[in-house]
Amino acid sequence: MTLPHFATYTEKGAVESFSYLRQVCIARHRFSWSLVGLLLLTLTAGCFVTNSQEHRVNGIVYWQSGAESRALYYQAFNIARLRLDTILKTNKAGGKPLAIVTDIDETLLDNSVYEVTQLRLGFAYTSQSWETWTKKAAAKATPGSLEFLQYAQSKNVQVLYITNRGVDEEEATLRNLLELGFPWADQEHFYPMVKNAGPSKESRRLEVAQKYEIILLIGDNLSDFSDIFEVTGIGPRAEAVDKAKDLFGKHFIILPNPMYGDWESLGVYATRKDLSESEKDVLRKRVLKGEP
Repeated sequence: MTLPHFATYTEKGAVESFSYLRQVCIARHRFSWSLVGLLLLTLTAGCFVTNSQEHRVNGIVYWQSGAESRALYYQAFNIARLRLDTILKTNKAGGKPLAIVTDIDETLLDNSVYEVTQLRLGFAYTSQSWETWTKKAAAKATPGSLEFLQYAQSKNVQVLYITNRGVDEEEATLRNLLELGFPWADQEHFYPMVKNAGPSKESRRLEVAQKYEIILLIGDNLSDFSDIFEVTGIGPRAEAVDKAKDLFGKHFIILPNPMYGDWESLGVYATRKDLSESEKDVLRKRVLKGEP
């Protein structure tokens, strides 16, 4: 007679026990997935938060993917061609050979692949990683650069390459330029940075000027044009540009480079090489101008 009661008790207990165990399992399951989610979130956040080069993303994206960036290159080289034609019409024969002086990196050759590699690794520029890249001779031509310099060659205007790539990079750089079809890519027309001579290009420009009449200078840094721009600080650099404003588009052809350059090293960081990544971040934000 007690069987039904026992059965009822057992059934009820089993149901309650099962319900309890189910809740425990669900709780443990949720807890486990919460731990996994927290771990993934931490790892993912670490990839971004601890990457000291993350601030460079927008500049690289703009340079690689922005149609506006391409348009600026075409615009610059179109202006250069117009200026060249004007100069050739008024040039008197019998003087020095005419020449165009040009920078190479981010002026003629696109090294943004290297910038992306360093970004993904979380590393800033290093001379070793840079030379590993340049020796591949794999850079592509920037928009409009090849066509313009080939046009200049067709008008018997020579091209002089003044670059801050080192002497050790000369062979690979010339090979890269030749394979792309750039004219005058030989040792005679190539002026690399000499070891321990410093990054200024002024002495090399003066050397070129002894043999040629420089009619145009092309680059992505102000220091590609004249030593008057080799000043430190955002204000002094802006003042130097204002004083030379009539030369841009006439004698100086400047190209955009939001990835790196003198605007950062001479301007924002004021040539300081002892700055930590966190200190650089503070300086970048300090120069921003917003509402009070």
